[in-house]
Amino acid sequence: MNYRTVLGLAVTLTVLGLPREYLSAQMTIVNPNHIEVPPGRPEALFHAARAVAAKEFHIKHASEIEFPLVLVLGESADPPAKEGTEWDAVIDENAGSLRLYMKTWDETKFAALAIRLCVHRLTNSPRQVRLIREVLARGKKISPISANELEADEVRNIGKGNRAAIAVQP
Repeated sequence: MNYRTVLGLAVTLTVLGLPREYLSAQMTIVNPNHIEVPPGRPEALFHAARAVAAKEFHIKHASEIEFPLVLVLGESADPPAKEGTEWDAVIDENAGSLRLYMKTWDETKFAALAIRLCVHRLTNSPRQVRLIREVLARGKKISPISANELEADEVRNIGKGNRAAIAVQP
C-alpha cells in the first residue's frame, strides 16, 4: 500500500465515523478547466479537517466550525494575494463566504489550507470580540503609562490603593 492509498483510507474512515452534524457544511467546487480531482476527495478532506479541528480545540458543537467553502481550481483570485503562489484564500467576513483558489489540485496543500480555514473560522465574531477584549486588558496591565496618566490615575484612585505602573516621561 502506498501513502496515497493509506491516506485515502484514513480520510474515508474518518468521514464515515463522523456524526451527521459534521457532514452538513457545504462545499462547492468550481473547476472550469476540468482539472483532474479524485471524486469526493476535496469534500472528504474538508470534512476530515473540520473533525480534526473540532477534536483539537475541544469543540462540542459542529456548528461552531461549520461554514460554506468554495474551492476554485485552475484560477487565481482577482487580484491575487501574492504573485507566484499556487493558491489564494479569499475571506469575505460580511458575506460569510470563504473561497479557496488553487491553480492545481494538491491534496496535501488542500488539507493544510482546510485546517487553516477551520482554525480561522473558530475565531468567530463572539470569540474574536472576547479575544480582542482580553488582549486589550492584558496590554493595558503591562503597558508603560505617561507621568500625566499616572498622576491622573493616582488622583482617581485616592483611598482605593495604588496600581503598579511604569511611568514614562512624555
